[in-house]
Amino acid sequence: MSSSPRPRKSAQGFTLIELLVVIAIIAILAAILFPVFAQAREKARQTSCISNNKQVGLALLQYVQDYDENFPSGWFYTKAITANYTSFAAGSTIGLGWANESYPYMKNAQVYKCPDDVTQNIAAVSGTHGPQYPVSYVLNANIPYAAPALAAMNAPASTVMAAEGDNIVAEIPTTGEFYNYPGSWPTYCSAVTDGVNYVVSSPAQTGPTSGAYLDTGYIGGYKPLGGLNDPGTIIWRTTGTYGGRHTDGSVYICGDGHAKWLKPSAVSGGIQAIAATNAASVGYAAGTGNLGGAQLTFSCN
Repeated sequence: MSSSPRPRKSAQGFTLIELLVVIAIIAILAAILFPVFAQAREKARQTSCISNNKQVGLALLQYVQDYDENFPSGWFYTKAITANYTSFAAGSTIGLGWANESYPYMKNAQVYKCPDDVTQNIAAVSGTHGPQYPVSYVLNANIPYAAPALAAMNAPASTVMAAEGDNIVAEIPTTGEFYNYPGSWPTYCSAVTDGVNYVVSSPAQTGPTSGAYLDTGYIGGYKPLGGLNDPGTIIWRTTGTYGGRHTDGSVYICGDGHAKWLKPSAVSGGIQAIAATNAASVGYAAGTGNLGGAQLTFSCN
């Protein structure tokens, strides 16, 4: 009895429609997952920045305990700063160069740099300056100017000690950050701000000429009065969003040393109030019991 051979099954490939469907599914999954991965990486950098801020805050408080509870006063300012709502007279000490004064308590210049800050190191130039390192955090100038002692702050936990900035470098390990080079002003040193009017990164430069930026978003919704190129108004980072450096917010060091992430709408510019019981001219004052919905303020009283 003879049997006929069974026909072989031909190998079936994917049709064009099936391939297109698979590619479309992969594209959809990638579109969903890639932003999630990016956000996870950014959250990791934010956590690292909070850790840096915490260490900087603790270093500043260690300095405070060693110097009769006084915050770093930094440079003795030789020219007046006059802004839209506040004025620092000539001879004021406003905290420029604060990073160098807190450096001995950490001995690591890298801690002053946020992982998201694109500012690069500047190599040493013989006879002019040593190596300069990014300082991603900007000291609240109202502290050394209006409340230089810890006891003078009405509400340390509600007061900004430092905020985020970029395009700032300083010769951190060198005493005085450039001060020892006679006859020349520094190009940059660790910066200060009042939160709404200016960023100062050098005794010889203020406002837009300094090159320093706040990278916090519009604090309390406040925008520069005359635009980014108008002298006397603050400069915010203009690339990306105006929400802040980390996921529509930024990290702040508080007056009691702790660090937290906040959206800019939760922080008041808090120009110094005339009296401790009054709200500040822009935003609200610390210690008055009325922060107007803000969690932190640049005002010390």
